[in-house]
Amino acid sequence: MGKEEEAIEKKVIDTFAGVAGSLGYSDLHGKILAALLIAQEPISLQELAHKTNYSLSTISLSIDLLEVLGVIKKLKKGSDRKVYVLLNADLLDCLKKAVIAKLDTSINTSLSDLQQEKQKTKNKKLLRTIGILEREIRRLHTFMDSVSKIDLPSKNNLH
Repeated sequence: MGKEEEAIEKKVIDTFAGVAGSLGYSDLHGKILAALLIAQEPISLQELAHKTNYSLSTISLSIDLLEVLGVIKKLKKGSDRKVYVLLNADLLDCLKKAVIAKLDTSINTSLSDLQQEKQKTKNKKLLRTIGILEREIRRLHTFMDSVSKIDLPSKNNLH
């Protein structure tokens, strides 16, 4: 691959990292996903490290998380000792699941924190404010439940 193609690939990886970051993934996860999309075949952890400019150990840790989320799959090639990875699922579906899981965790943590604070005070104004916040967070949770049930558009329906 020539320098110009490498520069374009890097720009694509960086751009996708920004998109993935806005959806709850780390910059590195976005770069890994973009590199795998570009490759369209299994690539080694060493190659991912090179394409993303992260260390092999950092790549390895991030790959473990993406594997747990079901986004990627690790594999071996014959007698080669290297670990290879490939995309394991529909990328948009994985991004949707990650956003929903992150928001769900945040909502549950917030409700738990507010419940603890509510038990610490007898101040009626604070209790009323906490009650309002709890209701709004529960509304957000109901909204997120509705969003999570929306089917994603088919890849074939895009223009």
